[in-house]
Amino acid sequence: MDQTLLQLRLSLGSSRPLTGSRPMSLNTTSAYKKHYRGLRYFCCMIGDYEGLLLLQEDAPDHFCPSLCASTLSNFIRFKRGEVGSVLVDAHGETVLDRKGDVIACQGGWKDPDNVGQLISAVSVLHAAREQQGQYSESCQTCWDVYHQDASCTNGCFHHLGKPRFWRTGDSSTSDVVQNTKRSSNRDSICYQSKGNFALMMNELIAIRQRLVSSGSLYDYQVWVMILIGVHLFLRAEEMEALLMEDFLLDLTAFDELGRVDLLVVKVHGKSEKAQAQGPVVLTLWRLDSHPMLCPVRALFLYVARSGITKGYLFGPKSVIDRLDMEPVSLDELTTHISYDEFNSVFFQLCNSVTGDENRNRYGTHTIRKTAYLYAIWGGGDLDHIRQGARHKTMKNAQLYYRDSAALLARAKRTGSHVLSLAPTWHPI
Repeated sequence: MDQTLLQLRLSLGSSRPLTGSRPMSLNTTSAYKKHYRGLRYFCCMIGDYEGLLLLQEDAPDHFCPSLCASTLSNFIRFKRGEVGSVLVDAHGETVLDRKGDVIACQGGWKDPDNVGQLISAVSVLHAAREQQGQYSESCQTCWDVYHQDASCTNGCFHHLGKPRFWRTGDSSTSDVVQNTKRSSNRDSICYQSKGNFALMMNELIAIRQRLVSSGSLYDYQVWVMILIGVHLFLRAEEMEALLMEDFLLDLTAFDELGRVDLLVVKVHGKSEKAQAQGPVVLTLWRLDSHPMLCPVRALFLYVARSGITKGYLFGPKSVIDRLDMEPVSLDELTTHISYDEFNSVFFQLCNSVTGDENRNRYGTHTIRKTAYLYAIWGGGDLDHIRQGARHKTMKNAQLYYRDSAALLARAKRTGSHVLSLAPTWHPI
């Protein structure tokens, strides 16, 4: 890296986010960071240290070369190729690592949408480093002329007055990358995304038993997150960032015995547009018919155990474990559990309880799909369900509805005991 900086007459700058100042949801930020990590790994593998500069948080301040288009194209092939097959570039030439050895494709990207997301992430990265516009490769002849006469900075004959000493522009727009993307899409024309599965009610109760029986405050926090997520159709990034102040206590309703009947919650949407429009207000009902699945009871117990009264509702494991093990006074929680931490715990939990360790049927959409199943099995009206889930169109709602309705029909036909575990659903 140091030799590359010296050769390019550059130095590392101050630390800056790879995505710049662009507002993005936590989900998108996390997905983009995953792609940046993959690109860093690949650049190190092939010895593209100049391309690695753009992927550093302390990239040069005043100027940073663009990511090499061939590197980006080859990375797509590296991820989309058959596992273990020889990696070849756009011209059919074998790609070698920095030691001169043949590279085997890592594979793993069966869904072609991964390529589109990668290209979006790289475009954002270039914009953050002020490398936008048409992509241009550096010119070795321009460098040769400069090395012959250091006073000649006008470039070679072909680039006279506009020397190409460095790569510039957004490499994600280059022909080689766009052609690789088209080829990827063409090869995947028969691909069908399988999507995530919903949790059946008996599986949800099994998860509760697993988490509650441990006696751990952190495990109980995870259960409360899942339960509130299912009742309010929340995405992971919406759950993790819930604040105590998001509960509008002035709007709390009580029954004739003075017990809390419902809580009103502000939920901040996922997209930039939703965040600009402001939060939506949803209702969290007390559930007497199935107390094990009651979100109000679970939430009150969690708040009482944690002692949190201000700030974030759900914290990282290190903080929650400290609250659980030591007599720590912590009125306000200033950091929340991360998107990656919750998803990692949730995926492992689903796979363990359902015996699905190898099929990866549970993922980021499982909680919202479970929410749809809970609502449909509970007799909810589809339009009310769609509004509660904040799906803008009936088409999106139908995609979720279809699977849950099919499972309901099968459960009724077979007389499954799981039907009795589904409580009546009320609009939120």
